[in-house]
Amino acid sequence: MNQAMSSLLGFAPEKIAKKLSIINFFVDATEWQNILDFLKKNTSITEYDFWLGKKGGTRFIASFSLNARKRKSGEILYIDGVIQDITDKRQAEAKLQETNHRLEILSTTDGLTGLANRRFFDESLLKEYSRHSRSGKNLALILLDIDCFKAYNDSYGHIAGDKCLQKISKILADFTHRPSDLAARYGGEEFVCILPETDLDGAIAVAEKIRCGIMDLTIPHKSSRVEDLVTASLGVVSVRCSNDGSPQDIIEQADALLYQAKESGRNRVEVAL
Repeated sequence: MNQAMSSLLGFAPEKIAKKLSIINFFVDATEWQNILDFLKKNTSITEYDFWLGKKGGTRFIASFSLNARKRKSGEILYIDGVIQDITDKRQAEAKLQETNHRLEILSTTDGLTGLANRRFFDESLLKEYSRHSRSGKNLALILLDIDCFKAYNDSYGHIAGDKCLQKISKILADFTHRPSDLAARYGGEEFVCILPETDLDGAIAVAEKIRCGIMDLTIPHKSSRVEDLVTASLGVVSVRCSNDGSPQDIIEQADALLYQAKESGRNRVEVAL
């Protein structure tokens, strides 16, 4: 037990040497038994990390590298090795991991609405299209546009417009609640929902819930040519994916139906039958 070890644990070397049960003071008894059980079957442990106690009751993250010296019978004579305080290292690694996680979220999330951004939507649609091409199941897509949104911004201002987008985003998130569903901001006042393994009837049901949910918000819109409150138009498709097609095909179909919904009076769900 050298001086560095003595400083780490807070006891003088001679006191540690006299205290036969000292290991039980520093190391949890169950943890130490696990170490012994492992060394009975193996000769060494490299970088075994766990919380270790020191004098005064404080704890730190220790990294053990231990070697078991054994008799020919396999009985352990003694254990030697090195203990290092790696608390700062592990805390720095945890902080870096948290930072990377936040950056990953930022790179895939729309800053205003909290929904997935366009980049993440494109990546997700490509994966789902490929997966559905193999499974043969239907993949549904809902493309949504807020009616007369430019007029809304002109009448109420961009701050109110941003709040409107946030409220509508919450509606989309509420009705795409399955783990595999994805709601994303497609661009400006356009949104899109991916509904894996969903037939046309199921997709229409979700789209109608979204349309009605937006109306239930009763956000005033005095400049709308549709209603005196904010509404939305939606295009809905559900297709069988194939190796001959592409994700762009689905987007184009949904976009054409969205345009048809607008031309037919807005505040409606348009589907291809």
